[in-house]
Amino acid sequence: MTMIRVLFTILLIITLSCKNEKNVALKDIEDKQKEVSVIEESFGYLPDSTEIKQFTLTNEHGIEMKAITYGGIITSLKTPDRTGKFDDVVLGYDNMEGYLKKNALLWSHNWQVWQ
Repeated sequence: MTMIRVLFTILLIITLSCKNEKNVALKDIEDKQKEVSVIEESFGYLPDSTEIKQFTLTNEHGIEMKAITYGGIITSLKTPDRTGKFDDVVLGYDNMEGYLKKNALLWSHNWQVWQ
């Protein structure tokens, strides 16, 4: 009888500890989740002093997309991988100067597609 109580107690402790780990994992996921938001900020200026804005859109799952008003270019897209780690999956420049270069490979390719 004592052995059954010991085994039952161990099983109960293991079950409760596993449940606690799941709760911690769920709490981490909930902490990563954000409110839906749209943020507008300055990204840079064209040579004629026209301001280029960048809009950051975030959904309820924490996925974040940044796009600029210079051709609607998506400059960043942060999304989770299989393990839940967020990373940027878009090749883009961090500032306006990268898009204004004559030999900007990413932009020149996209521009030829749209012309």
